Amino acid sequence: MLDGGADKMMHFGWRRKPVGKGRLVRLFLLVTLVFLVVDSFAADPGLGQAGEPDSEPEETEAPDFPFLDVVEVDGPIDSQVRDFLEGALEEANADERVAGVLLRVDTPGSLDQDGFALAEKIRDSRVPVIVWVGRESGRAQARGTGLLLVAAAHLVGVSPDAELGPLSPEDLKRNEPVDQAEAEAQLEELVPRNREASDLSGLVEKSVDGDEALELGVADFEAPFLGAVLAGADGRSAVLSTGKVVQLDLTTEETVEGEVQAPPVVITRFRKLQGVPGFLHKINTPTYAYVLLVIGLAAIAFEYFASSIGIAGGLGALCLLASFQAMGVLPVNWWAVALIAAAVLLMSVDVQISNLGVLTIAGTAFAVVGSVFFTYVGDYRVRWWALLLCLVGLVLFYAIAMTTVVRTRFSTPTIGREALVGAQGETASELDPDGLVTISGATWKARAHRGRIALGQPVTVRAVDGLVLEVDPSLRPAGDAETRAD
Repeated sequence: MLDGGADKMMHFGWRRKPVGKGRLVRLFLLVTLVFLVVDSFAADPGLGQAGEPDSEPEETEAPDFPFLDVVEVDGPIDSQVRDFLEGALEEANADERVAGVLLRVDTPGSLDQDGFALAEKIRDSRVPVIVWVGRESGRAQARGTGLLLVAAAHLVGVSPDAELGPLSPEDLKRNEPVDQAEAEAQLEELVPRNREASDLSGLVEKSVDGDEALELGVADFEAPFLGAVLAGADGRSAVLSTGKVVQLDLTTEETVEGEVQAPPVVITRFRKLQGVPGFLHKINTPTYAYVLLVIGLAAIAFEYFASSIGIAGGLGALCLLASFQAMGVLPVNWWAVALIAAAVLLMSVDVQISNLGVLTIAGTAFAVVGSVFFTYVGDYRVRWWALLLCLVGLVLFYAIAMTTVVRTRFSTPTIGREALVGAQGETASELDPDGLVTISGATWKARAHRGRIALGQPVTVRAVDGLVLEVDPSLRPAGDAETRAD
């Protein structure tokens, strides 16, 4: 790196001292990535069964009790959710012990999936399928393809504050308006015979809450929590695509200490998307993709200026890989992604040449615009708290951590390029072929000119390539000649 434009002067390494803020940044990046992974793999108690594993229970002593498979459809319907839902329906239809399937739906729509084909599998199921648009906490929604799942269900329960519709756009990735006449024909074809009274035609362009859905006949009963779904569906009849009429027997009424209760007479098996598919599905949201993008770019910039072999660069690469995987299926404005990348580049240049100035202001403006318009679907955006946190964090990251790293990195005396060639030192890490060397107490990135050099071996500088020294093993002890560069 040339100092003040002088052709023959360059910064001479960095002092061998710990950079506290740099270590804190690496620790923060590691903790953030671990949190994202754990959050994706962890079981969700949102179905009212906190702490229970989402797997099949062991055989009980009451085999006469049928099973009710509770399947969670949470978030956008991507390829992971599609495969998971189709597999759950196939298993339920093949198991004679299953009395029905309960889909707990909370989705804004699908991501480049055939929602009609998926809804047909629900309609044609050989066991009754109950759709519940609700959750134990928070507001659930069934939009786009989610509304098609509601239309195809044999029974539908809703929480009072649930949002059903609109159907348009059916797919978030394609973001194409739905033709009213075509949508009405599609919905009429999906609705099972026992729900002919339902009126879904008005939900192509608008949404309704749970109470309105009951009035329209779109929903059969109100269910603010999972237990209410079993009670609401109990005793109702479902007409399957084969013409078979099935009456659901899910609970029994009994009196305990003068209070009437309705305990279930089915064994519920909870199924939730987990493991690698669960992780991939979790990051397929604008918020996760955006946060991973910002963290990845910042980590790569930090690793470059820290000029060290650490975890920041690796974590940054992993974050960017996950972010681009998610952005590949999301309705992302790629020009907005380019603005965010340009913002990081401008801030990185500015922090080196002027310690935050005009370029930082321009970079902040780029980051704000790119963040706000990250996706092209108006109501499917990055959550405001994540957007604010990342923007403020990015500015503080450059104002505090990066300025400290750059100041420390380039705060040592400068010497001529010729003085480095021939200077001797020793390896601070193994060179295979890249690593670190120490010259006159300063640590440099280095590359072995020939073969591999072990840790602690004397070396001689043969050439300088930017900020990387090309070295060879030295026959003389490093201490005999380290002063040559002083």
